[in-house]
This record gives sequence, structure tokens and C-alpha cells, in this order.
Amino acid sequence: MLNATKAPSCLQNKSTMTPERRHVTQQSTVPNGIPPFDQGALNIPVILESFTGCSGVLSKYSQVRGRCAYLFCRFIKLLKSSVQPHRDLLLSKIEKIIEQVFVMDYMHLGANSFQKPPIGNEDSQFLFEAVGLLIQMCPPDSAPMMMASVLRPINQRIDQCAQQLMQISSGGAQKIFTQQVKDKAALLAQNFSDFVSFASRLSKAFQNSQAVEASGCVSCLVETLEYILKGLNVRQDAAAGDISLDCSNYSYIVHTAVKQYLHRMVICLPAHLILHYVKLTMQSLLHSVTSNAVTPNSKGQHGSSHGVAAAGLIEFIPLVNQVVARYKKQSAEMLDEIFVPVLQVFSMVALSGEEGGVDTTGVASLDDAATVAELRSQLKRSFFTFINTLLHNEAFEVITAKGQEVVWMVLTSVADGALHFPDPVTQKLCFSILKKFIEVSNEDSNNSDMKKFTLSNVVPACFQVCCAPSFNPRDAQSNMALMEAGSALKLAFDKYGDSVIDYLASTYLPSQNVSQDKINELTIALRAYDAKKFREFYKEWIIKLLG
Repeated sequence: MLNATKAPSCLQNKSTMTPERRHVTQQSTVPNGIPPFDQGALNIPVILESFTGCSGVLSKYSQVRGRCAYLFCRFIKLLKSSVQPHRDLLLSKIEKIIEQVFVMDYMHLGANSFQKPPIGNEDSQFLFEAVGLLIQMCPPDSAPMMMASVLRPINQRIDQCAQQLMQISSGGAQKIFTQQVKDKAALLAQNFSDFVSFASRLSKAFQNSQAVEASGCVSCLVETLEYILKGLNVRQDAAAGDISLDCSNYSYIVHTAVKQYLHRMVICLPAHLILHYVKLTMQSLLHSVTSNAVTPNSKGQHGSSHGVAAAGLIEFIPLVNQVVARYKKQSAEMLDEIFVPVLQVFSMVALSGEEGGVDTTGVASLDDAATVAELRSQLKRSFFTFINTLLHNEAFEVITAKGQEVVWMVLTSVADGALHFPDPVTQKLCFSILKKFIEVSNEDSNNSDMKKFTLSNVVPACFQVCCAPSFNPRDAQSNMALMEAGSALKLAFDKYGDSVIDYLASTYLPSQNVSQDKINELTIALRAYDAKKFREFYKEWIIKLLG
């Protein structure tokens, strides 16, 4: 089949191989012999039949089936033009294979059977990617029909899993969750996630929304998206029982699958459609997050509830960032509706217990307390990233439109992060955000609120960052944070002029017992150096000051 003069060494001792290994080795040699097919495609039908027959993805050996799914996808990718004449025949065969093997395997699992399907999810995905490539070759009049035919059994199974999970999750705190029910919910959630990943992999052949529109498959992807969004109705509220803080609960698995598919649809669907569905998704997820943030569990404990809320928002913010970065001002309407709820959750979860560290009242164990503390730290990082995305993607007005109180809350949170967060990378991000706030502020008055905030909060933070316990002058990331603080100080001077130097020379630095010679050295550099040179100077000045 390879037209090779000598068989590969891995095939020369077939008698010593297991049947599974022999099948895998034979199929694996096909892609290695792909170059000769550039000269003639006479053998391609035989090879495709081998891949899609009993020696390939229909093999009785699960290892062979999984390996052949990968090799078949690779074969299609490398020989798209040669495979084109066999496209329709392949699709008709694969449609049956998907329904009989990759879908029915799941449907044959009984309600009381908690075993895994015969073929792994990762292997299965390669077959769906190959199908997507074949559908992309189809003309616009037939591609939607083929796409709908492949997605139909997937949509049905997604819907079944979501409906059963909603039945399990209904009942709240009064419902008793036996181990059997928990196992069934975990299996259904994983099956839901697997089928969503199949649909996502199917769309991988389309590189952008223009390619999807050209194929005519937009409506097919939207229909599947609507089925997948039913997963947002799966709730595992904190009041319903024990919620694991390692995010292993079934609602987390389902919601993560929904968000991952949406990440893919941001690439595939036109702006007006994806913005509509992302807004609906965000509103639903925020409702779930806020419910968990304020609802105690069955033992009256709030610590785990805070952990669930933090985990939900941590997973949710990257989707927002992707949408904002892609659509910028087009996403303003959506951001206008979700910004305040995000800020409220951040305030409830990340800032609770700030005075004395983590509020561990009602937390079941010290391990739980440590986990909640880590989740709060992750939420702060996510929130700072979210604010940074808004500022750098023409969405500053979303913050300022909410009024001075909201702006002040954001600014104080970021300034606190620049000063106290035990991670120099996040501290650097916070100083970058503060710089952007100073830069885009349109207030020119000497009595402006932004100027007052800069002098009272930003300027002191630029010096106190080196006092944080995590600061290490020998650490590159700490030095980067320190230089970013220097950039913020330089920008404050460029924006507000001598009032910054007057505050430093007459008020702040003397209160920190800095010598007059050091003060003069700093103020001269502020006036004389550009931003790049001042960054380096400031780092050396601080390190020398620390001795």
C-alpha cells in the first residue's frame, strides 16, 4: 500500500505484536507514506476505506479506533485536494460512524452504569475535526445540510444531559444527594462536556466568521449554541449540599463546557450574534455567581459559598476579556449591563475579611480557609485583568459612566493591589492600570478628584511597593514592578507638573525620613529624564535607598 521496497522495522516482526498493536502500526505507516500520493491518487480510496472500515475507526479494539481517528484527521489535513473527489462518500459513511460508535457508546451507558465510553474523548475529537474539514470542502448549498446532519445527534445528547442534570439539581437544600445520585450527576456532566467538545472541534475547520458565513453553516452553529446554553440552567447552589472548592462539582463542569464553546463561537459567529448570546450567558452566570456569593450552605457556612462564587467569576472573566478585546466599542452595551454586578461580586468575595485576613467564620476546616484565600487572590488577579482590558480596548467610558463612587471603588481596589498584593506580576499590572487612569483622565483642574487621588494614593504606592514582604531586589519580576511604579510616578509628574514635586519634597518624602540630598536627586531626575531613562534611574534610586 505504501509502494515501499522494504517494510518498516516495526512491521517485520508481526508475530510478536498484539492484534491491537499490529493494527495501530499498520495504520500509522500510511501518513508516513503520504508524499508519493502527490504523484497519483489511485490508492487513496483503498486507504480511506481502511481508515473508515473495520480495520480503522470501526475496529473492535479501542486503541486502534482512537489512533485511527487521529491518523484519519491528519490524512485529510495533508491531502485535502486529493480527498476532495471522495468527500460525499466519506461524509455519508462518517455520519453513520459518528451515530453508531461515538454517540451511541454514550447512550448505551445505563442510568446505573458509571463506566467510561469505549473510546477516549480526546481521540474522538480528531474524527469530528476531520468531518469539519470535509464539510468545509462542500459547496454552500450542501454544507449546511451535512453540518446539521452531523450535529443533530450531538444536539440531542446535549439536551438530554442538560435536562437530566436540571432534574437532579432541582430541590435545593431539601433534596438529599446520595452517593449514587452524585455519581450519576458527575457522569452526566462529563458526557455533556464531551459532546460540547465534539461540537467545538467540528467548528475548528473554520478560521473566522467570514468562512462560516461563506459555507452557510451559521444557523447550524447557532442552533447547537442554543442547546449548549441550556447547561446554564444547571445549578448546584451552595444551599443544596457540599460544594467542593476544587471545582469538581457538576455545575462547574457544565458551565466550563458552555464557556469553552462560547470562546470558540467568538471566532466563528458574526458580531451581532455572538454579542447577543454572550450577553445572555454573562447575565445568567453572574446571577449564579451572586447567588452562591450570598447563600450559605446547608450548615450555615459562608466560606464555601464565597469559594464557589470566586471560582465562577474567575472562569467567567476570560470570556469577557476575549469579547472586549475583539469587539471593543461594539461590546459597550453588554459591558454596561454586567460591569456593576462584576464589581459587586468582587467586593463581596475578594474584599470580605480584608481587615483581619480571610474571614474564616463558618469555614469547615483550615484547608477550606486556605482554599478560599487562594480563590480570593485569583479573583483579584482576574478583576485587575478585566479592568486592564477595558482601559486598553476603548471601554473606559463603561467605568466612568457609572459615577464617581464606582470609579473611586475601582481605583482604590487597584491601588491597594499595587501596594499589598503578594505577587510582583500583579503589582506591575496594577501600576499599569493606574497609569492608564491618569493618562485618560480628562480632568485638568488643579482641584480635580483624579489629581487628589494620584497624590494621596498613587504616589505613595510608588514608593511603598518596595516595602511589601514579597519584594526582592534580586528578583527580576520585583524589579519590573518597581520600574512600572517609576513610570507611574513619571506620568503623574508629566500630567500634574510641579504639584507632584512639591508634594514629594515638602510632605511625603520628609515624612519617610528620606534625606534632602536624595529628595533633590529624585526631583531633578523627574524633570530631566524621559520616561524610559527615569524607570531605570528610579529602580536604582530605590535599591540604594533601601541600602
